[in-house]
Amino acid sequence: MSYEPKFIDCRDCGKNFEFTVGEQEFYAEKGLSSEPTRCVDCRRAKKAAASSRGGRGGFGGDRGYGRDGGDREGGYNRDRGYGGDRRDRPYGGDRGYERPPRQDFEATCDQCKSACTVPFRPTGERPVLCRDCFRSKRE
Repeated sequence: MSYEPKFIDCRDCGKNFEFTVGEQEFYAEKGLSSEPTRCVDCRRAKKAAASSRGGRGGFGGDRGYGRDGGDREGGYNRDRGYGGDRRDRPYGGDRGYERPPRQDFEATCDQCKSACTVPFRPTGERPVLCRDCFRSKRE
């Protein structure tokens, strides 16, 4: 395939930069389908900013996926996980939905033959144990 130099406006600084034939061949070789949107200087600045946060180049933008994490909304904190305090949000985060109610299925314990409910659909491929038999087997 034949490439020709392209000129693109940088999305950060607005400077017009050249997308060279060599860069286009590199993008094609790596399977990158979109053209760059930032000039070389702005790409370096973005990578340096991500690197100083502890993240990988460009991953996560400014959403706080770096090592310090928990001080920004959306960051990771060892005690709180992702997204800050979860107590005021349903099902562990701001996902916009509630956890569906757990569905239990009627079954017969293969060990003691008593009726029980299990949180999975018994298929017969594996033994089904009631809570008491399951606990005694684990110990």
